[in-house]
Amino acid sequence: MTTRQTFMGSTMLLLVGASLAGIAAFGPWITLTTAFGSVSLSGTDRGGDGVIVLVLAGTLLVLELCVFGIPYRPKRGTLLVDFLLSGGILATAVVDFTNVYDRVNAINNAGAADSASVGWGYYLLFAAGAVLLIGVFVRLSQINAPRVVALLPRTCSHCGRAMPADNLFCEACGHNLAQQARTA
Repeated sequence: MTTRQTFMGSTMLLLVGASLAGIAAFGPWITLTTAFGSVSLSGTDRGGDGVIVLVLAGTLLVLELCVFGIPYRPKRGTLLVDFLLSGGILATAVVDFTNVYDRVNAINNAGAADSASVGWGYYLLFAAGAVLLIGVFVRLSQINAPRVVALLPRTCSHCGRAMPADNLFCEACGHNLAQQARTA
């Protein structure tokens, strides 16, 4: 797999993860079921942490769309921005973990006929965080990947014969090509 293919793969992972996080922000994080029906509370309701997720995911989505299809080798700064935005989304999910489950348990333990459950939006947020984390690690592998340099054939300055670039001496006349490279 080439660096370009790996870069496109990491970009796709980050695009998918950011899109999933954006969807998760609007999805239900807590669902309350009563005798009168169901009510869901999404991450963005009442200015919740889903708004933070939405801003982080939107920023990551825009940045990744800007580099989508551009054949370049990712830099450490790009990786840092990807890591901070992805980490912020995953950190929001982890920090809200206790808050969401405490609310669900408080409702379920109240002894009333009401029941609460964690909504699909919250589970999707964890899945998006995992996809983003994988995308960042794939991109990290690209930064430290060895660069492949094609060796061009060289020509002997003494006899003009072409030969492989890694030859130190001309096969035809025995001329020292290493010395030729130093004087050039």
